[in-house]
Amino acid sequence: MTIQRAVLEISKKYKLKYENDKMYVFESDDMLNFYTYYWFALIEHNGKVLLTDFADTAQVFPDLEEKDFKEICERHGVSFNDWHIEIEYRSIEDVDSYYKVFDELAEKYGDLD
Repeated sequence: MTIQRAVLEISKKYKLKYENDKMYVFESDDMLNFYTYYWFALIEHNGKVLLTDFADTAQVFPDLEEKDFKEICERHGVSFNDWHIEIEYRSIEDVDSYYKVFDELAEKYGDLD
């Protein structure tokens, strides 16, 4: 998988913004809380194409423990590694699973009601 191919596939369903040859940023209208939109990047790293939040989501929910993030990520087949929410991109289903992590975080901890 190349990042160019991943961008073509993902862009059919989700908005991506070009940052540089090795990174695209996901843009969303959905919010984690009253101040923060869903955010993650599509990057090439060590020969793989990854979706990652660069540990930014953990900063949005500083009171959550690592185990809380891990449980949510595991439910959706996503990795939680050193506070980074990540998944290797192989198909659009990986983005859908990844997105569900943000949906669950927003629903449980986003205080959007």
